[in-house]
Formats: sequence, C-alpha cells, structure tokens
Amino acid sequence: MLLRGSRWNEGKKFPMITVAVMAAGIHAVLLLSTMSGALAAEQPDMGLIKKGRHISDTVAGVGCKGCHGAYGEGDVGTGPYNRGVNLSKISAAISGVKQMEFLKKELKPDDIVALGAYYSWLGTMQLVKTIVKRGRFMPDKVEVYPGTAVQLVINNTSTAALSFSSDDMGLKTFTVPGREVVDMVWNAPETERPYSLQCPECIVKDKSLTFVVTRNARRHVNPMATARARN
Repeated sequence: MLLRGSRWNEGKKFPMITVAVMAAGIHAVLLLSTMSGALAAEQPDMGLIKKGRHISDTVAGVGCKGCHGAYGEGDVGTGPYNRGVNLSKISAAISGVKQMEFLKKELKPDDIVALGAYYSWLGTMQLVKTIVKRGRFMPDKVEVYPGTAVQLVINNTSTAALSFSSDDMGLKTFTVPGREVVDMVWNAPETERPYSLQCPECIVKDKSLTFVVTRNARRHVNPMATARARN
C-alpha cells in the first residue's frame, strides 16, 4: 500500500480495531473507546483511517503533526509520541491538555473518532524512516522481527525523481518525486533472511535498503495495547 501525502491506495489490510463513525455527541465518542473484544478481530476501516490522517495533517492549519510529528513519532514541537494512542486518550487530551483546548472548536465528534482510528492503526506498525541522499539510504539496514507490519517512510532529498522497487519484498516499481516523502506499508515475511529495496537511479550503484528479518530483532510492541494489558 503506497501512501503519498493524503492519497491512499486501499490494498492489504492489517488487524486493528474497527471504529464506526458516530455523530451523537461526545458521550457516544467516549463509548466507542470501550469497544474491544469481538471488534479486535475485524479489519481496519481504511476510509476512516484516511479521514483521520487528513485531519492529523491539516486541522487548524497546522495539524496534529505540527507537534506530534508527521507519523506520530513525537520528534517535533512539544508533542509526545502518539503512535497507538487510542480514542479515549485523544478525547481526554483535547478536553484536559491546555495546549490542545483550541481543538474543541475545530473537531467534531466524528473527527475525533477518525483520529482515534488513525493513531490506533499507526500503533500496529513499526516505523522505519530512511533518507535517500546523494544516492545512499540513511540508514541502509534495519532489523525487523518476522511477521511485523512496517510503515516505511522514504524521504527523497534529491531534486530529481527516483524510482524504487523490490521483487523479494513484493513491491512494484514506484517513484518518489524530488524533495518529497512517500510512505508505505510492508508486511515482513516469516522467513528469516535479508530483503532489499533497490534504487536503480541512485548515483551510488549497488546500494539498497536492507531489511534483515530475524528473530533476534526487537519485537514491535503497540504501546497502548501494552498499557491496556497492564490495566
């Protein structure tokens, strides 16, 4: 599934809690955060997730990403790591965190539901960010536990468009325009071995981004799921 900006292709789907859109007031929104169990086995509502991403990118002219990072990684502004944050946490923050009070006028109840779906979905994936600069991937090697869903973010710092492909990762050729960032979802196989993403047009030949799928890698853990388990 290739994601560029707010454009989404609904390809493979990954397990997470599906949250239905409701507009019956904030109490209905809070109620949704308790819906687990049977819903946990359902597939994600990619339409709702797409809406949540758009809101995260644009709300109030700055988006949630203005503080929490473009992918909820919490590396900009003053906002914390947000990947895996669920609906109840988001609702509580909007109501109780002073810096977020302005969002009360910007977000409708169903907007908050969409944000909850989006950030919950992000928590199911390991975030891997790489920069392509002067023909090299930085970093150029990442260890991933078998079967892990990976959100791969590629930042093309070149002024020229670059193409990428990988037969062993099951990725068809795709292009990242110059000075743009593209992200996609890749499900790491269960088979332990290296998998490589190639950049034929890069200046440095035979350079690739290598995913080493190994059980020696640290398992990806959804922080919010772990917190709920402890409680």
